Amino acid sequence: MQEDTMKSSTKNEQPRRILIIGDAGRGKTTFAQHASEKFGIPMFSLDDILWKQRYSEIEDRPKAMQRIQEVVERDAWIIEGATRYLAEQSFERADIIYHFQHRSIVGQILHLVWRYLKKRGSTFVELCKLILHSIYKRYSVGYCRHESGWCEILDPHDNKVIHIRSKRDVNDLIETLLSPPAV
Repeated sequence: MQEDTMKSSTKNEQPRRILIIGDAGRGKTTFAQHASEKFGIPMFSLDDILWKQRYSEIEDRPKAMQRIQEVVERDAWIIEGATRYLAEQSFERADIIYHFQHRSIVGQILHLVWRYLKKRGSTFVELCKLILHSIYKRYSVGYCRHESGWCEILDPHDNKVIHIRSKRDVNDLIETLLSPPAV
């Protein structure tokens, strides 16, 4: 991995508030599920908070923001997702922030298509919308043209951010997480 798996502020203690954010299809949910099981910390998905009805009806913004604020106020949580305006509410309270990134849009699109073909958890139309949304976010075009990128909004919190940039980084992180603690 390109960075230590823990920043200096969390080396001696297990983080209780973990934020996992970044690109669609990078492994955020898988890592969050493993971390939740390993540490016994409840996991919350920004998608579950954002969508009133999955991929077809978005929750009222103030209501979604209130729901994420209720989660952030807890003593322990793992929050994962890619919705910036919801994730930003947890930056201050997070003990550690994992930022999952694809190196290129081509790699991201290929992974999203592979995941769609393998899991069939969504429709082809949903896949197309997700790919389009990913392109908009990466290049700040379309309805995302006025949004700051993850790196810009994470900059003030850099002391607790770990960037995960490859599938190998994701696998190494999960392997490290699942390995027994050193005695």
